[in-house]
Amino acid sequence: MKMFFQAEKRQLSRTAGLDNRFMVETASPERDLPQDTPSILSVATGLGSAPTRSISVLFWILGVGFGVRLLAVLFLYREQLIPERDHFEFGWELGRVAQSVAAGRGFASPLFGDTGSTAWLPPVYVYLLAGVFRLFGVYTTAAAIAILTLNSLFSALTAWPIFAVAERLFGRTVAVRAGWVWAFFPYAIFIAATRVWGESLDAFLVSVVVLMGLRMAEMSCGTVWLAGGLLTGFATLTNPNTLSMVPALWGWGCWSLSRSAQQWVRPLILASAGLFFVVAPWLVRNTYVFNELLPLRSNFWLEAYVGNNPEAPIMLVDWNRHPASNSSELAEYRTLGELNYMNAKRKQALAYIGSHPANFATLTLRRVAFVWTGFWSWNKRYLASEPFRLPFVLFGTVLSLFMLIGLRAAWRTIPSTFLLAAILACQPLLYYVTHPAPEYRHAIDPLIVILATVGVRTFFSTAYSGRR
Repeated sequence: MKMFFQAEKRQLSRTAGLDNRFMVETASPERDLPQDTPSILSVATGLGSAPTRSISVLFWILGVGFGVRLLAVLFLYREQLIPERDHFEFGWELGRVAQSVAAGRGFASPLFGDTGSTAWLPPVYVYLLAGVFRLFGVYTTAAAIAILTLNSLFSALTAWPIFAVAERLFGRTVAVRAGWVWAFFPYAIFIAATRVWGESLDAFLVSVVVLMGLRMAEMSCGTVWLAGGLLTGFATLTNPNTLSMVPALWGWGCWSLSRSAQQWVRPLILASAGLFFVVAPWLVRNTYVFNELLPLRSNFWLEAYVGNNPEAPIMLVDWNRHPASNSSELAEYRTLGELNYMNAKRKQALAYIGSHPANFATLTLRRVAFVWTGFWSWNKRYLASEPFRLPFVLFGTVLSLFMLIGLRAAWRTIPSTFLLAAILACQPLLYYVTHPAPEYRHAIDPLIVILATVGVRTFFSTAYSGRR
């Protein structure tokens, strides 16, 4: 615990030195925090020696954010109750597997009918939804409201790690403003209130993983690194793409410890052991069920196939090639079985990429632009399928510009900015070669909000200073 407070003191000193740079306020622990405040407060909240008023503001942010999302759920939950295709819109493949689990048929059948065991999805959110189905019924109104309420809770709670990370790096003012931005962040509200999928939980877990990573970079305590590994493992079983951030996160931690002459090999081993301990049972399950070593999910090549084809330059992704939309593809999936079907999609995807390398390169660059701006095509057919695309492009582009301004402003003065940049660079890589969507990027939206908040403050501070 002594090491923890020493690390907190170093972080507060570094943040205080940057207040003039970003015109933020950093509370003085001696002035604002009673000396007998329990140390567990720092450990539990991640707010270090934050004053009581910071915690009070955070609770307001959490409460308002949750209330806004619940209000959206009340207006939008009926979208899950469309009966066509046996309620497939209620969670899509994830809803199907959760239905199978709830009915006692195991982790199986991601499409239509009984198609056997699957590794299409990671397990955490599937079992969460299966539990909701067991309590409230499969595809019922009560189940829809319950799972969307849980999504809203996860989404609202994400303001806590946003607040904690922003305060540690940029000061209290940025933390408060970033928290309020998240409370009313359109993407977060829409995703939580309309999608029976794991994105809201994923954003919360990834944000906590980043917060834990900042702590890991300040102390070589084995318990902290082990906890970080366990947490990262759980986040990986929610979304395996979490692993894309591990090299940056833990590499930064090891480098920081070595710079301060602290031991880093043992902490890294403990974190790796914790990660493996959590994900190993799922790997063993997949290997046992399919009689071969499988990754955490089986559907990568299907996503590459629907994202790289002659239709992709116009529509971004050709869902008509997906077995959930195409009866011929579904029949092939049933006939071949999941693994053989995915191998067939691998051959088809690679054949198209190999015969159209320039097209694949162009598509990849366009997907990079889409992730950060939302723009894909002016084609009338595409725009007709996305009626709100133009407002989305405007919002996404402005958000990314302010994020870049914030990143540039913090780059030379706050070393941890490099870590945030590395995470932002690594997380979307998978979607650059398959197909992107706003919800796929949602895991890093909290970091984008923090940096965009810094960018807005920097932009208007500079503009104000230029006028004087």
